[in-house]
Amino acid sequence: MTRDYKPCRKYREELCAVLSGELPAEDRADLENHLEACADCQRYRDEIGSVTAVLAAGGELFREVQPRETTQARWAKEFEAAVEPAQSMATKVFRGILDWSRDMVWPGRRIWAGMAAIWIVILGLNASQRTKGEAQASRRPSPEIMRALLAREGFLPGPGRTVGESEAESSRPLATRPRSERQRESNRA
Repeated sequence: MTRDYKPCRKYREELCAVLSGELPAEDRADLENHLEACADCQRYRDEIGSVTAVLAAGGELFREVQPRETTQARWAKEFEAAVEPAQSMATKVFRGILDWSRDMVWPGRRIWAGMAAIWIVILGLNASQRTKGEAQASRRPSPEIMRALLAREGFLPGPGRTVGESEAESSRPLATRPRSERQRESNRA
């Protein structure tokens, strides 16, 4: 299944500008070429044309109805707020990318969602496939192993030893003293 790039959004915005009389002639020719090929945009042009015809006729039918000054002031303020301020280059680029994504990515959103789901499954499988060594390294040692280790290092009484024996062994130096310490003691004596 192939998907063609259809820039209908741009042309629909131009249709509104044509009906209001604001579209330049060179863009109008490009729009007419697109309308010949796109049935959806032709329907959209007909719908917009019928709405603008009703609005134009409504202005002639209700000439005697005039809004109050407060309503006109509120409308003027809302129109000024609706006018877009000058956009920076970064905003224009961002809007261009957003429009591109609506035209290119959104029609294939199911494909993108499927690809994302596949990547999530792959990452989940990679995370669950730890090696046996990593699994053992991350586990805490059992209490029996900890007791045996502490007893071997002399922090706990081991089998056949009492608490007093282990303290006596711990007060005894484990290694010979350095020569410099022995010389200091002999000089003091």
